Amino acid sequence: MSDIRIVNLKKQKTLKSQKLSRKELQKVVEFNALNLLGLRIIDFDYPLDNKDNEVIETLAIDETYTITIIEYRSGKFGKLINKGLHHVDYIKENISEVKILIKDKLGENLVNQINYNPRLVIIGDDFNKYDEHAIKALPIQVDLIKYQLFDNSYFVLEKNYVSKSIDHSQFTHRFSEKDELELYKSLRDFILSLGDEVIEYGLNQTLCYRKINYFAFITFSDNIIVNLNINNKTKDIIIKTQKDFEKACKYIEQAYDER
Repeated sequence: MSDIRIVNLKKQKTLKSQKLSRKELQKVVEFNALNLLGLRIIDFDYPLDNKDNEVIETLAIDETYTITIIEYRSGKFGKLINKGLHHVDYIKENISEVKILIKDKLGENLVNQINYNPRLVIIGDDFNKYDEHAIKALPIQVDLIKYQLFDNSYFVLEKNYVSKSIDHSQFTHRFSEKDELELYKSLRDFILSLGDEVIEYGLNQTLCYRKINYFAFITFSDNIIVNLNINNKTKDIIIKTQKDFEKACKYIEQAYDER
C-alpha cells in the first residue's frame, strides 16, 4: 500500500506517522463516522448471541441505507476478513434481531428502508497483497481503508477498494433508443474516468458511485437522472441530450472533488 508524507512548510518539518490502539482507532472513527465515511452509527461493540463473547465493533448504515460492519486492525496481519465475513453472515441470519436494534436506536421509519446485505469495512494501519487477493474473490462489498495519524492532530484515511462486479444488463436492457444508451454509456465512462479510486455499485435500480463517501447516483424513470451530493445538498440533473450530459459533467466533477 502507498504511504503518505505530510510536511509542515512553516517549520520545514516532516510530521511522523503515529499508531493508535484498536480501541483508540474505533473511538476516532465512530466520533467522526458521518464526515469521514458517510455512516450513521447504529451501535458499537454489539454482542453476538454466542458463547464466545464476540462483538461487532461498529455497526452502521451508509448513505444507501446499507448495513455496514466496521472492523479495526493493528499491524499487517490478522484474521479480520474471516471474522468480518462471520459477522456479515450473522446479520443475514438474524435480520429480525437487527431490525429491533435499528428501531430502538434510529427509529421505526428506517427499518423497512434498510438493505440487510451488509458491506464490510476494515480500517487499519497497513494492509498487504494477501489482503487484497483475499477480498477479490468475495461475493460482498469489502473496503480496505488505511489510516495514518500525524502529530496527534491530522487523521488521514486512504482507501483500496475491491468490490464485486456489476451485471449491467439490468440497466442497459431498459434503453430502446440507441442515442439514450450512448448517453448512459458516456455518463458511466465519465464518472469512472474521474479517478482510479471511484467504485461503482449497483443497488436495485440505481448505480451508486463513491470514493470513501458516495458522491453520485444514476437512477432511471422516463429519463436518466443523475443525483449528486454538492455542498451537502442534493442536486438532480435530467439527462436527455448530449448538451444535458456536457452540462452535468461540471457538477459531477464538483461532487467528486468535494467528497
